[in-house]
Amino acid sequence: ALAAKKEPRAICAQRFGAAFFAHCAEFMFSPERLQSLQGQESFCYKHSRSCTAHPPKPAIFAGLHGLVAGVNCYDWSSMDSESGWLGDSAQIFMQFLSELLANDTYQFGVLECTTGFDESMGLAPLQGQWEVVVLGISPAMFGLPINRDRKYMLLTKKSMLVWLPQVRQLGHQQAFEAVFR
Repeated sequence: ALAAKKEPRAICAQRFGAAFFAHCAEFMFSPERLQSLQGQESFCYKHSRSCTAHPPKPAIFAGLHGLVAGVNCYDWSSMDSESGWLGDSAQIFMQFLSELLANDTYQFGVLECTTGFDESMGLAPLQGQWEVVVLGISPAMFGLPINRDRKYMLLTKKSMLVWLPQVRQLGHQQAFEAVFR
């Protein structure tokens, strides 16, 4: 009998993870589910009672309203599990994305992860309404002797925010690096 060829974990995770993500996205990002997140409440430790999970932006607040999060790097790092979309953090990430899509007041989002994170798949549900900019950032860029490359994904709602022409002309990565020169 022939033994089945064992594929590396990362290849299996990539192949089956994409199918898993696509299947879950049908439910997680459906209009009915996104509508159900409106006005959702959960326990609030500050007030010791149930509060709105996504309170409206206060009228007196003139600033931007957004979500900032980190994707669990364990599932995306070559130093760890490399489980990708089959890892424990996939469902948490999909919930984050659902909340971003369900709340009309958010103008931006920021995500951070290792360079292995698959943003082309993970942020595809934002296409059309959001612009996605991926920056490569490492402490070495700032003169620190540490090689810890990361992706920062800047999400801006197209109907609410636009990048300055100078940033577009120079390029987002180059504009970011120019700030620290």
